[in-house]
Amino acid sequence: GGRDLVMLRSVIAVHRLGLLNARAAPIVRAFSNSSPQSQSLQSLSSQSLPSISEAVRVYAGLGKLKLGSLVVATTVGGYFMAPTAIGFSSILPLAATTIGTALCVASANTINQVIEVKQDSLMPRTLTRPIISGEVKRETALAIGCASGVVGTLMLYTMVNPLTAFLGATNIILYTCAYTPLKQMHPINTWVGALVGAIPPMMGWTAAVGAIHPGACVLFSLLYFWQMPHFFALSWLIKDEYSSANFKMLVCQQPQTVPDAALLYTPPLLAIGPLCYFTGMTSGAFVIDSTALTLWLLRDAWYFREDTSRQSARRLFLSSIRYLPLLLIAMIYHKKSAAKKFPKQLN
Repeated sequence: GGRDLVMLRSVIAVHRLGLLNARAAPIVRAFSNSSPQSQSLQSLSSQSLPSISEAVRVYAGLGKLKLGSLVVATTVGGYFMAPTAIGFSSILPLAATTIGTALCVASANTINQVIEVKQDSLMPRTLTRPIISGEVKRETALAIGCASGVVGTLMLYTMVNPLTAFLGATNIILYTCAYTPLKQMHPINTWVGALVGAIPPMMGWTAAVGAIHPGACVLFSLLYFWQMPHFFALSWLIKDEYSSANFKMLVCQQPQTVPDAALLYTPPLLAIGPLCYFTGMTSGAFVIDSTALTLWLLRDAWYFREDTSRQSARRLFLSSIRYLPLLLIAMIYHKKSAAKKFPKQLN
């Protein structure tokens, strides 16, 4: 009767909140096979909106949280390396830069997954992504990606500056309209993708000072060349998956050239330390730290060229992951005082 229906609604409401205890569970099971009203209510319960934690988890999956976090970290590094003093007045613009960049990164990664649904369904490592696993519809993911891009770009434009917003929007377009389709067309996609990964630290720099100085170009070069041994090592580890998805990566088209390419693009990183010093970004001590770290990475790139085993590729990949944050930390530590470098601009 009506009283039973009210009781059922109450129990289901408790169940939705995750508070159903052992005593209430038998009641739900008893009603599940009874009246049509209870079956209808149970259907509505199963179609209810996801919880906040589930929505966050899905959004993190669409935005590729781990990759996105690394990208945002390089943006923050660029902000700290810009020729400006960091203090309490920097909190709001830095927060806006971080959040705006994160939204732009999430946008690009989400739209990438929308485009590559077919390819992701063919690779074991991507089968758990939200669209493939059915946690979110493709159309919904596209709407989320576009909304993230719009909000992120607007945040950068209104709370940071137009130049940083332009770079953020440009990166979304490069990633979704150039790099993503090129993965199915030509190995040059890796070089285009490296451009995308090199822009975020420049965004951090422009967020702090509103202009592109030589130091911003040094940071751009650091990320561009770093990505090469990093990605070539990674692609070697998952080349079978790339092949199964019919991606036109270098490791699929010309695998014999990958170890050489990884080694070829590592030595230019030796110039980062001297460039930071001569552009006034850091003290001379950073040249020593930078050289030592790069020689370590260069050693593993050489090992990979001589021994093209998965073990050597994994060692280079892991070294590259450690190399970047260590180098950025050392760079920030050895940063020259902004007042000494640009006294006129700061007065």
